[in-house]
Amino acid sequence: MTVSKAEQRSTTGFTLTLDGAEVTAYAGETLWQVAKRAGETIPHLCFKDAPGYRSDGNCRACMVEIEGERVLAASCLREAAPGLVVKSATSERARVSREGVMELLVADQPERDASPDRSSHFWAMADQLAIDATAVRERLPARAEREAPTVHHVAERAASLPHAHGHDATHSAMNVNLDACIECNLCVRACREVQGNDVIGLAHRGAAAKIVFDFDDPMGDSTCVACGECVQACPTGALMPATLIDEQGRGDSRAADRRVDSVCPFCGVGCQLTYYVKDEPLPAEERRGQGEGEVRGPGMAEVASREGLVAPPRSPDAGSAPASARILFVEGRNGPSNENRLCVKGRFGFDYPNHPSRLTRPLIRRSGVPKGLDPAFDPATPLTHFREASWEEALDLAADGLKAIKAAQGPDGLAGFGSAKCSNEEAWLFQKLVRVGFGSNHVDHCTRLCHASSVAALMECIGSGAVT
Repeated sequence: MTVSKAEQRSTTGFTLTLDGAEVTAYAGETLWQVAKRAGETIPHLCFKDAPGYRSDGNCRACMVEIEGERVLAASCLREAAPGLVVKSATSERARVSREGVMELLVADQPERDASPDRSSHFWAMADQLAIDATAVRERLPARAEREAPTVHHVAERAASLPHAHGHDATHSAMNVNLDACIECNLCVRACREVQGNDVIGLAHRGAAAKIVFDFDDPMGDSTCVACGECVQACPTGALMPATLIDEQGRGDSRAADRRVDSVCPFCGVGCQLTYYVKDEPLPAEERRGQGEGEVRGPGMAEVASREGLVAPPRSPDAGSAPASARILFVEGRNGPSNENRLCVKGRFGFDYPNHPSRLTRPLIRRSGVPKGLDPAFDPATPLTHFREASWEEALDLAADGLKAIKAAQGPDGLAGFGSAKCSNEEAWLFQKLVRVGFGSNHVDHCTRLCHASSVAALMECIGSGAVT
């Protein structure tokens, strides 16, 4: 009989001592997890507290002292056991060890204000340990100031390559800066073990070790599928969303004004995510009124208000133009269908809310304008061919049109074509509309068209082409 984790924990609880206090632990928990439940976040770099990530223990920033043991233990790896006496916040040995590790890493990091992410997890851990980066650099020489190690087995990259010096902007969605890399291997585990893509690896050994994509290719030329899991996992900003990096390679993951929890709008899987939103006035070239030939741009403010979220106020210096909100970047959230993970569309396909051609209210074709392809039509100025309408008018017009076709041609004159962006419940309602409302059996789904190849592969591999 299989026992769930919850049932296992309920029967295997035990106590240990952490910093002089007795705490409850459970079978399979690490000391890091026990400390977190007790209210202490032990510094960590190579460990990510998220589903699918195993502990690696290579950064040694989370060391704790265990009574009776000669050496310190990595709390992210060491499992809790009954009767252990653990010192974390109260251990001078652990404090010195953690600070030593962090100081050595800080010496090789770019200056904080010039780093790819000045608000990275790495700098948060340095702040937690009260590391003075300026004092560290006065004491420890930076990598550029030290004599280069002698490495005979690694050929230098050609200077003409776009990633020759560790800075790689060849990918349209992600930016790479290996100056900030601490080789914690989180991106390798994210790519290989969590997402199963196996694009990122650690090449060479010793002083020559470095993160590579495929066979040390530029990221934009590699087989990367742009899921962005490595960006979400990277603790230093060595991997960052391109939207957060300026021309000098600097960035800040806390540049957003607010966070909006939502569900990915692209398909019906239901992946949960968080939008990081920046409130700002619309640029002059994007300010569009509601006069003839123009339709006001959408902006996340209006989208948020329609979804019941709090919309940002109008910018006081924007005049009559509405305040705009732009999505800076997206992170996956721990939902049951995705466990923090996203695909390329959910992670990076968020430019459409501010696209100048996006509609924000129903439009009805103007009388006298025939249906058909008009090469002169500009989607950014649709009021040349359409007029604005209320939802009530638009829905009534559509319903009347469907009823007129049914009356003239019978139920077989109508058909329905479903979308994979809909949930199973919405798909069921749609087919019910077609079968009962239209009285037609002509209902299909885009899976038969756009997923024809994957359906064929499913049939060949597992004997069923069924999809949700």
